[in-house]
Amino acid sequence: MNRGRGKAGIVAIIALAFVVTLTTSITLAGATTVKVDPATQDIMAGEAFSVDVVVENVTGMAACQGVVNFDQSAMQATDIVEGAFLQSAGATVGVEDLTVPGKAIFSYALTTPGSSVTGSGILATINFTADPAAAPGIYPLQLTNVMLLNTTTTPIRIDEPSICFVVFRISDRRMA
Repeated sequence: MNRGRGKAGIVAIIALAFVVTLTTSITLAGATTVKVDPATQDIMAGEAFSVDVVVENVTGMAACQGVVNFDQSAMQATDIVEGAFLQSAGATVGVEDLTVPGKAIFSYALTTPGSSVTGSGILATINFTADPAAAPGIYPLQLTNVMLLNTTTTPIRIDEPSICFVVFRISDRRMA
């Protein structure tokens, strides 16, 4: 008779493990993420290019901030443009700063108390120009200091909020 209880116990443990795994998968699938898009680009020295800072699966966001770090010996940020996602809920106020060498800094907030956005969209577009004298190579962009806030200025949890790398290959001719 102990064998029957043992099998039932094993079946219960397996069933519990399956439910926990399924729940974790569903939670991670809906987790809030912030990334730089596209993940890679092939560009030529002297060429202009841009990247979007994108939020996915956010709920109740009223403000955001972030820093895109770059190798200033290979490229220069020329402009930061607020994305349409936060603006879809109303008027915003923002700060865009390109005065710190090697950093593109942005921060935006909705101005109407209690308004927020839910879903996915572009927070900011950063425009760059690759230095005409840049040596061919691979140059990363690094997204740091990301913070999303809800309507009560409480931080929104971001899945793996640490560092996001984007690789740029600069060459003197277009790669095939």
